Amino acid sequence: MTAELQNLSICEVAQTNQRNKVLCFHKKGGELWDSVLPLMSTPVHYVRYIERKHLPENLPLYASYDTALAHYTFMADKLPVSFAIDRKVFSEYQDDLQAFLHPEEGNVRLEIWKYNPALLAAGQFIDKLSLAMCYKETDDERVSKELQTLINQITW
Repeated sequence: MTAELQNLSICEVAQTNQRNKVLCFHKKGGELWDSVLPLMSTPVHYVRYIERKHLPENLPLYASYDTALAHYTFMADKLPVSFAIDRKVFSEYQDDLQAFLHPEEGNVRLEIWKYNPALLAAGQFIDKLSLAMCYKETDDERVSKELQTLINQITW
């Protein structure tokens, strides 16, 4: 991964001592975000739908997609409610949930993520930058405008 970042001239790796290395980025904050945005992909590994009554109460879920978009912006919340979960955590529950999962139907949109949304979450909501990545390929101008406003509000 660090070699890829270096090859793309995003950062350099500096050796601090015999055992430690640090990444030194050429850009910071919003400027870094703008330069790496075309290289990034959605955090969502895949999506399934389920009825809320079948979700275990202790499942670590974070509001995502339209649910998080409505929380952070002026966009109206849409159904189904959307949650993100780490794919490793999801795999622990998958056998119990398998009979209830559906590719298109259910009142909960369950996003199985490539990384743990808890790492960057803001309370029970996914972080703003991950949210922007969830909508990276959207052609909805209203959503794109709200996300751009959201990104511009970040204190880098």
